Amino acid sequence: MGSIKDWVIDMFWQTKHFFSELWYKIRHGIPYGFSQLFYYGPTVWNDPSFDYSGLLYLMRRKLKQLEVVIRDGYHVDCEKDADRIKIVLDALDRLIADDYLFEEEKKVNEKWGESTMSSKPTENPTLRELVFERSGIKTEEDEEQCRKEMKIVFKKAGEKEKEDYRFVFDTLRDHLKEWWD
Repeated sequence: MGSIKDWVIDMFWQTKHFFSELWYKIRHGIPYGFSQLFYYGPTVWNDPSFDYSGLLYLMRRKLKQLEVVIRDGYHVDCEKDADRIKIVLDALDRLIADDYLFEEEKKVNEKWGESTMSSKPTENPTLRELVFERSGIKTEEDEEQCRKEMKIVFKKAGEKEKEDYRFVFDTLRDHLKEWWD
């Protein structure tokens, strides 16, 4: 059984430790918290909560910050890791832009003309049918050939998008725990 003196000394050190931790949180934690709030605030504020893109924006913001810290860091492979993060950021930018179809469709547009969209009435007065037209399509055969080419374009665009998703998440799975300084 300890003496009152031991208890008082123990309470003194616990109290000192408590106030030391509290002062550290006030002195460092609050300013750091505000800096993080200002850094992530616009991303969170503009987060479209109804779809997946908000997660991509948030990941991009975090990785952008991490790339700078790693590039200026002290660990052995900081340049290599920062370059890898930069490549992931490039893939995230492509995923966010979601322009995979644009590049692939250029060839079809050159051959068949730009696609225009209009609508026409249907039997149901509350519905309209979407109609896509291209100036280079003159016959039924042309339309069928263009349709086949567009299927290929959609397939290629989808494959490129899947490839970027796979790259981003495989890289995170394989290297995320290495990215610290």
